[in-house]
Amino acid sequence: MTLSSFARPVETNPLHPDEPVYGLAELNLQQPDGKEHHRYQLVRVLRGSHLVWIRIDMGLATTADQFRVVSNPDGDTVASVQAYAEARRDDMYWQKFLAEQAAANTLITDAIHWHEEKLRHRRKQSKFGPGFVKQRN
Repeated sequence: MTLSSFARPVETNPLHPDEPVYGLAELNLQQPDGKEHHRYQLVRVLRGSHLVWIRIDMGLATTADQFRVVSNPDGDTVASVQAYAEARRDDMYWQKFLAEQAAANTLITDAIHWHEEKLRHRRKQSKFGPGFVKQRN
């Protein structure tokens, strides 16, 4: 079963800031009515003798990273983990890092050039400048 299938609406299961938390995840999921994707914060807490996921709707889905926070229920509270999630959501370090790595990556273009050169070698063609190809014997 998926993480979102265990979630309950926050209106029927209110969270308390000092409540021990067993995990937190922020995911872009489809609304229960099936219309559009929203950003949800799923918080796992102990209710009675069962661990339950409580779903908090955070509005329309964004391009922010989806992430999970592992917590220690002996020391972490809902307020502290939500504060960490807020800081994590605003931290753009990894998004900038991945964008820079993708921009600097020449693997695909190098593979295309290698393949074209291999085809020219098979066909015994030489390339002189832009657009001029000479067929060799």
